[in-house]
Amino acid sequence: MATKGSSKKKGKGDDDRPTAGDLEMFKALGVGEGDHCLRDLVMGQRRINGRLLVAIEEVKKVLDALSKRSDARTEPSKMANQATNQSLRAVSEHLKYVAGDEPPGCERPAGT
Repeated sequence: MATKGSSKKKGKGDDDRPTAGDLEMFKALGVGEGDHCLRDLVMGQRRINGRLLVAIEEVKKVLDALSKRSDARTEPSKMANQATNQSLRAVSEHLKYVAGDEPPGCERPAGT
């Protein structure tokens, strides 16, 4: 029989203790101290949300950089490049709104 926590895989730097942000989220959601499964779920989801937020921000930086490049030399290539850049800017603009100004319940990975 597995002991408590033995089946849980932990990533490098993961910690089972709730952060101050976790505690605030538990209070906002009405999650009691004895509801360990729900607390684990909330903490895990906050970490996933944080990682997704960081990934979206990095993709947005790449899209912004790509949309500013202009290395086409011929007129048809320039037109195609402009259309591509316009699409890249549009995607980047949409990504800006995915998490909102203050993403709720996100815990960024350490060092980001």
